[in-house]
Amino acid sequence: RSSGGVAPGVVGVVVVPAATARRVPPMPSPEALRAVADELARDVGVVGAEVVAVAPAYREIGVQAILVARPGSDLAAAGSAPRDAIDAWLDPLHGAGGAGWPFGGAVEWDALVRRLLAEVPALTAVSRLSLRIDGRRLPACTNAVIEPGELVWPGSHLLEVVAEERAA
Repeated sequence: RSSGGVAPGVVGVVVVPAATARRVPPMPSPEALRAVADELARDVGVVGAEVVAVAPAYREIGVQAILVARPGSDLAAAGSAPRDAIDAWLDPLHGAGGAGWPFGGAVEWDALVRRLLAEVPALTAVSRLSLRIDGRRLPACTNAVIEPGELVWPGSHLLEVVAEERAA
């Protein structure tokens, strides 16, 4: 069930299709949901369970931060590479280290900082990182808690890139 609840005699499955567009969360069509439910019902129908296939519930995660770039770095490139790294890390199917995000859990701000510093050579520091859930900004250095049955999706990011000498 999409609410994460349990119902006796019901087998629930969340269908997460591959993303076709980067800015739009992938949603299965009603036909795809019916086809998945029908196929699974044939497999588990013997036990008398009702099969329900549902679309995923996404939580849009945005990032707001000040990024400190190495002296002499191209500041425009230092801004686009972190944005791409954040989007890749928040990809529901391939992010979170390559295995994809689990349903529920937390987006850990400090893991994101470590990821940015490891993947973007032009950066020396990440300052004042705040996560946003569905547009609502969380306090700096706070994890974004995702409810059971929900998946992350990369939202828009507000990234200010400053040169290292200016950041001091």
